[in-house]
Amino acid sequence: MRQQHSRLKGLLLAVGACAGFYALRPSSAQADEWGCEVLLCMSNPAGPEAVSQCVPPIERYHHVLKHGGSRPTCPESGWSGAIGYEAHECPVGYVLTTKQGYDDCESPAGNVGVLFRAQPFYIEIPNPNGLPGTQRIWLPFQ
Repeated sequence: MRQQHSRLKGLLLAVGACAGFYALRPSSAQADEWGCEVLLCMSNPAGPEAVSQCVPPIERYHHVLKHGGSRPTCPESGWSGAIGYEAHECPVGYVLTTKQGYDDCESPAGNVGVLFRAQPFYIEIPNPNGLPGTQRIWLPFQ
């Protein structure tokens, strides 16, 4: 439940940031608009094409990548177009480490095996209002 709340909070922050910048955008920002549409659609917890308005930008996104094109960006949100992948996670109190090519969860009390994420893909955008660091939004697809 806490993870869903965190993801929803991140989505709302991303939507708010993009919506604010959309209102201020110059009319020549067509390429940036598409990247922000892709960001918003991919961040939807129901899935990237759950909303009918998201089908065209997501289909275009897949077509462009399939044919060797570059990923769209959303400069207004700070998204570079990169999608991260992290297959493993650890229980609370453990830290994910990699030794000799294998992931493990470690704590002062000992090690436990890793857990596999149901949704391993994510995007990172800068924190709002100039706060340091980034926020990770887990994408609703595998």
